Amino acid sequence: MRDLGTLGGSYSYALGINRRAEVVGVSATAAGQQRAFRWKQGTMIDLGTLDPSGGSSGASGINVAGHVVST
Repeated sequence: MRDLGTLGGSYSYALGINRRAEVVGVSATAAGQQRAFRWKQGTMIDLGTLDPSGGSSGASGINVAGHVVST
């Protein structure tokens, strides 16, 4: 088990992992938004959202090439 941290908010949870130990999931931001993330080599990256007004996003899977399935 490893603490992945957050994107500045109060929670994060993992939903997918690949053979290269890259993790994807959902994390809260400091502004209270829910965002998809990719964790790689100790760094959590905010994958953002396609909604120009901010919205929310989540990631549920990642393949060995690093392609992420997002919701």
